Amino acid sequence: MELLMISLSLWILQFNSVKADSIIHIGAIFEENAVRDDEIFQLAISDLSLNDDILQSEKITHSVKLIEPNNPFQAVQEACELMNQGILALVTSTGCAAASALQSLTDAMHIPHLFIQRNGDGAPRTACQFNPSPDGESYTLAARPPVRINDVLLTLVSELHWQKFIIFYESDYVVKVPLFSLHLLLQAVETNLASKDSHWVYANEEVSDADIMELVHSSLGRMTIIRQIFPLWRDTNVRCMRNNHRISSLLCDPQEGYLQSLEVSNLYLYDSVLMLANAFYRKLEDRKWHSMASLNCMRKSTKPWNGGWSMLDTIQKGRVSGLTGLMDFRAEGSNSHVQFEILGTSYSETFGKDVKRLASWDSTRGLNGSLKENRIESGMQGVTLKIVTLLEEPFVMVAENILGQPKTYKGFSIDVLDALAKILGFKYNMYQVGDGKYGSALPNGSWSGMIGELISKQADLAISAITITPERESVVDFSKRYLDYSVGILMRKSEEKINIFSLLAPFDLAVWACIAAAIPVVGIMIFLLKRIQAARCHSNAGAHPPPSVSTSLQSAIWIVYGAFVQQGNDSILGSVALRIVMGSWWLFTLIVCSSYTANLAAYLTVSRMDNAVRSFQDLSRQSDLVYGTVRESAVLEYFQAKGTNPLEQDNTFAELWKTINKNSGFENSVSSPSEGIKKAKYLANQQPEWVT
Repeated sequence: MELLMISLSLWILQFNSVKADSIIHIGAIFEENAVRDDEIFQLAISDLSLNDDILQSEKITHSVKLIEPNNPFQAVQEACELMNQGILALVTSTGCAAASALQSLTDAMHIPHLFIQRNGDGAPRTACQFNPSPDGESYTLAARPPVRINDVLLTLVSELHWQKFIIFYESDYVVKVPLFSLHLLLQAVETNLASKDSHWVYANEEVSDADIMELVHSSLGRMTIIRQIFPLWRDTNVRCMRNNHRISSLLCDPQEGYLQSLEVSNLYLYDSVLMLANAFYRKLEDRKWHSMASLNCMRKSTKPWNGGWSMLDTIQKGRVSGLTGLMDFRAEGSNSHVQFEILGTSYSETFGKDVKRLASWDSTRGLNGSLKENRIESGMQGVTLKIVTLLEEPFVMVAENILGQPKTYKGFSIDVLDALAKILGFKYNMYQVGDGKYGSALPNGSWSGMIGELISKQADLAISAITITPERESVVDFSKRYLDYSVGILMRKSEEKINIFSLLAPFDLAVWACIAAAIPVVGIMIFLLKRIQAARCHSNAGAHPPPSVSTSLQSAIWIVYGAFVQQGNDSILGSVALRIVMGSWWLFTLIVCSSYTANLAAYLTVSRMDNAVRSFQDLSRQSDLVYGTVRESAVLEYFQAKGTNPLEQDNTFAELWKTINKNSGFENSVSSPSEGIKKAKYLANQQPEWVT
């Protein structure tokens, strides 16, 4: 019995050891005044636990420690306790003092450290300065991008060609609630220091829409606001999806009030946990997993974690798309992806001006848009615009040109453009886009087609039958739409086939055979009954047969056929038996003719309306017709979003996308709508069908 207990204890110890090795443990350190950091961290862990695609067999465990603000000694103590428990990575959201101390500790212990810089009173103005690691390999990665708001301000000053301006500097951090700025604006208006020609610029990473409207209503002149923005998907089906990860609706749905109460550091904290989970997934997939080790910071003989460098390398090579957009650490150990939007009003003496988006700024492409105010109401006399277009009937078409004259255009959109040019007094030069595309985002962040021409400022205006999509609206401005349409199917009309035997189609061949057999059978019955009637007339003395009674078999069959086609002669039927037989035959003829007429009408109607594909469901179920759409178009993006969405219960769009995207779209799809129309119209052998 004692031997059995010892064996059981050893088995339990071994089982717990395996279980401990398989558990993914993350440590986190937050400041006590960061009320949302712990909530967002727990929510990120919960979302990942519900996702079986990232970590199928493993679940994330975590330990959270709270410290006082600006207390690096306590931060190191709590970090040592976490390392003693055994952690794979450390996530912190602290100030620079605590972060610098944690950097030295994590570098010594080789523990990957994802750091989110924060300030208890607002967004930091400058990035934390860390000491270089002795071995040149820093294990601290800055999840929040370096402060770039000064770069945006410099771009704004250069774009507006300012020579003199005044900067009101508040403190070492940007206060989230702009009370000082609001008070300054009110004082300037009350003391007549502001006029309608004043231009106010307010830079704040975390200013809300309500605060912006309050600032605008209090200002006099033009107001420009700079703030950080994050991608927001307008399609409710994919809004909460980031690749194979589903984010809680509390964080991705703008209708939720919880999202409005979060700070920027909270969003980067969520994405940091997502980045770690993807790194763990890749390590497990590559079978290069290093078990957690219990590290004692107080012992000089403690060796660093042997799997630290491998885990750090996996994190630095990874990339995720989360609440803040793209995140990676390929730029010297920090996340460089950041985007700002520049909002502004027009010069005006009135309060309550409308705010519109003027431009955007990102760390890769810089300024996207123009900050100069276009006062269209004052006229555009003498202005010549460069306009890019794409041919598509009936919106934009090439007119018949006279030899030697410049190419001219016509169409519905051209008529609208000419009307605007006449009213505003501008001229324009029009050219066709080189790649023949409307415009879509490329993997390197640039855009193709007409959208790319506008972004690169090669053109001032684009005019064509372009579809408004959320992605395009995020980089360019659209006019008010004048046509709504839905996705439809364009297919070649089937050729009409002439068949002289189509009159026989309403009845089956067996029915026609029965009718053909019934006519001679009834004719024989009439013939026999007439012979019997004639014999009776001869046997009766003085009786003579009626003059219309004939004893010929051919005549009897002719009478039956004439009655069937309702063209027979009126014969005298003397006997009761003949009348019963002919009456039954006439009733049969009436029923057959009525059924034939109804079936013939239905057959001719259905044959004209017959179409094998009437919906996307019909298109996905069949395999005889090939189909595609225009590459790099809004329709292609629509099918891609629907077909790759794992939340779609119906697999219709998944099947459609599989065919459309065959061979990366080059096998079935076309480069332009006109090419698709020609392909569907003239390739009779392949019987193509095109979604448009």
